[in-house]
Parts: sequence; C-alpha cells; structure tokens
Amino acid sequence: MKEVWVGEGLLPRDELQTNCCYALQVKAWLTDPDGNEWEVFAVLEDDLPDENKGGSCSTSGCC
Repeated sequence: MKEVWVGEGLLPRDELQTNCCYALQVKAWLTDPDGNEWEVFAVLEDDLPDENKGGSCSTSGCC
C-alpha cells in the first residue's frame, strides 16, 4: 500500500512496532491536501493484560 501512496505523490510517515491501546501495531500517517492527518494501522498482536481482556480502550490513552 505504501508504494501506491508514494506513486500518488503522498508521503506516509511510518510508526513500526508501536504499542497503543494495549495492542502492538504498525501505523502510517498521511497528510491530505488540506493539511489533515490520517492514520492507517494494523493490529499485529493483542497485548491486553488477562484481567482486562474484553474491555474497551481507555479514552485517556492514545486512541
């Protein structure tokens, strides 16, 4: 996907192996022509402590 974005003139900023909201993720950030940033991510691994499994993400976190 990154090659497609670059081919379209977009310059993604990568965040690899990022821990966010109790999950290991890879992320890419893109800036649209109006200056808005868009986040695209894939969750690689759930990293919730056992006692929190099934809960929702905290609004005070990075989500």
